[in-house]
Amino acid sequence: MLAALEFSHYVMIALVVILFGALRPALIMRQPTEWYRIRRLEQKVDLILKHLGIQYRDAIGDLLSDKVKSLAEDPSQKIAAIKLHREETGCGLREAKEAIEAYIDGRSA
Repeated sequence: MLAALEFSHYVMIALVVILFGALRPALIMRQPTEWYRIRRLEQKVDLILKHLGIQYRDAIGDLLSDKVKSLAEDPSQKIAAIKLHREETGCGLREAKEAIEAYIDGRSA
């Protein structure tokens, strides 16, 4: 048999829901996201390398497949190379574009 709730019970339930709904954004804002934490670590490492006078050069060519490299060598196939690199690695558009452009710059230098 179902028990009927009184009006005061509904009010209490609504207050609890509102309270937790209002606190959730505040709790989320206090915890830094993983991306933010990684970005801060990268900035700190960059400062250390700069302070020590070390120039870091990523070996982009090692990260690209032979098919992506062959597409990147043709300027008209740059977009196709970016698309293929994204499909192969699952990285985002920005990362793929930077990787292809870094490979092209390194190859032409």
